[in-house]
Formats: sequence, C-alpha cells, structure tokens
Amino acid sequence: MNITKLNIIFCFLLTALTVSAMKYQIKVLNTPTITIDNKAAKVGDWFDDQSVIVWSRDNQAMRVVSEDNKVYTLSAKLYKESKSKKFSDFIIYTKPLAARGTNDHSLIAKLQERFDQDFIMLDEIVIDLSDIDIPQNITFHFSVKNKNEDSCYFEVKPEKGVVLIPRSSISSFYSPDISELLFNVYWGTAPNKVDKISDSFTVLMLPISID
Repeated sequence: MNITKLNIIFCFLLTALTVSAMKYQIKVLNTPTITIDNKAAKVGDWFDDQSVIVWSRDNQAMRVVSEDNKVYTLSAKLYKESKSKKFSDFIIYTKPLAARGTNDHSLIAKLQERFDQDFIMLDEIVIDLSDIDIPQNITFHFSVKNKNEDSCYFEVKPEKGVVLIPRSSISSFYSPDISELLFNVYWGTAPNKVDKISDSFTVLMLPISID
C-alpha cells in the first residue's frame, strides 16, 4: 500500500472521529467564563467530548446538556478527582454502575446505584432514570438533617424518567458554611408506604455565582 492511500485512509478515519464526536452546550456556569480548548467559553457556547477543560477555581462548576439531551454537572473538585484529560474521560468516570453492567439487575439495585453517589448542586440536580422501568405512580422522598439538627423533607415525582431537584427545594435549609449535605432517599406510592433506596445521596453545595 502506497503512502497516498495511507494518507487517504488516515484522513477518512480522522473525519469519521470528528463527525462522531458528541457536542455539549453550557447551560449554567458559576463564573463569567471557563477555559475550554485554550479559549474562554461562556454560557451558550458549545464544546465536544474531546475537549480539554481547565479550571481556574476549586469551586468552579457548570451544567451542560448534550445534543441527545443528556445533562451533566461538572465541578473542578470532581473533575480533578477523576483525573480526566478530556471530557469523554469524565463521562466514563461518572457513568452510573447500572449503565456499566452489574450482576444484580433488580429495580431496587439499579435505583441504589443511581442514587448512591455525589451530586453537585448549582441551580438544580437532574437524575436521569429513563433507562430504568419505573412504575408510573412512584414518588421519591428526600430527607436530611444538617449539623444544626435542622431538617428538610420534600417529594419529587419523576417526569419522563427524570427526577429534577431544584435549588429552591433546599435553599432555605442550608447556610453558606455548609458545603455538603447527606440525604436519605425513599420511594413509594405514599408517605406511609415507602422503601429506603439510599443513605449515601450526597449533595455538594457550590455557589451559583462567583464574582
């Protein structure tokens, strides 16, 4: 095979990889800009899964949405823990265990895997359960106590397989000195008929805006 044919094949493969790259749009960012691929990106800008993100502050964070409508919340702390070089590395690191494949395929096990992890609170938390067959009449119940023994309780009904927790659900509960909240999560058809699915639902509280 001559060099010309090799160059053609290489160019074809490179084009195929470029075309197949998933793109993401920044929806929420708690700093005016963030460095992505050596450029200053802001809310509304796009990047792809091969992009390199450089964090300027330890509490910097953003929420992005993919072309296929998947939501990801990123923080400098979690990104550094994952040792990700590209955004695709971070996606693999944060992919729920149920999506990776497990031995226990029961409904409760899948929900536990999805909820037993750290979540980042900016404006909201989005938990995608669309790949899990959830009964239509199910409600998720969240309760937590902080170090001051104040308590918080709220319910969320999933819509189209998505559990959405807005910041307003807990905004009156925590104070600026609280950086992490640990929730108990239950689910059921009524408050008096629920099962616990998580006591490891951790919410990392980050500022919605950094000057």
